[in-house]
Amino acid sequence: MQSKTHLFSVFVAFDIIVIISMLLLILLFVPSTFFSKTFAASPAFDEVLIPDRQIGNQTDDWVQTYGNGSTHLRSDYANLLAVNYFSDGKTLDTTFWLASNSENTSIYSQPLKHIRYGMLIAIVTLPENSGYNGANYDFYVEEVNGKWIKYLYQLSSTGTRALVDSKINYTESFGGPAIRPGYANLRLDLNSIHSPSNYGISFYTAESFKSNEVRDFTSWIAVPPATIDIVTDPKDIVIRQGESS
Repeated sequence: MQSKTHLFSVFVAFDIIVIISMLLLILLFVPSTFFSKTFAASPAFDEVLIPDRQIGNQTDDWVQTYGNGSTHLRSDYANLLAVNYFSDGKTLDTTFWLASNSENTSIYSQPLKHIRYGMLIAIVTLPENSGYNGANYDFYVEEVNGKWIKYLYQLSSTGTRALVDSKINYTESFGGPAIRPGYANLRLDLNSIHSPSNYGISFYTAESFKSNEVRDFTSWIAVPPATIDIVTDPKDIVIRQGESS
């Protein structure tokens, strides 16, 4: 009887060793990116509306990014009035509200002229000097030869950039038009920037003609959006007509 008990203990110990060895092999051969993609998650949040940082003074909030002239620039198609954005934790969906309201879209097909709708992204967990002017990624759509193309670049503090992703016929992502007079829709796959839990975004439009370019930016916004909790003391407050708190 004692020998049978000893033999059973040996088999149990052997099985445990085999199981542990198999688990170690799995951890050794499965790429670490599998676990990061499986468990990484960006915050989901409801729709937010932000105005342009100088919405009351639209003629003065342009930034000259290239060249020193603004002839043929600062059109209503690049004049950013407001932005709606929300996220389900997997994608960041954005609507740019523009000053343009006509159906004449020939401005997008003019030679030597380009219009861009995009966002700069700063990853909070990375050092402040890891990107370019505070941004780690640049995501935008731009009209090229009659088609809208999506670009995602990773930015370096050296001023260089690396292409992460691109797509021709960007509007197909929405099953229909994504850019129309008066608005432009953007959808960023958060997995393409490693699903950060905290990040900052600055939305922008850009319009260029020959060697000159101007941009219209929003201020930096924190994601997830800040929340405010109001606590009263005492907990329950009742205000009757004619009374003040």
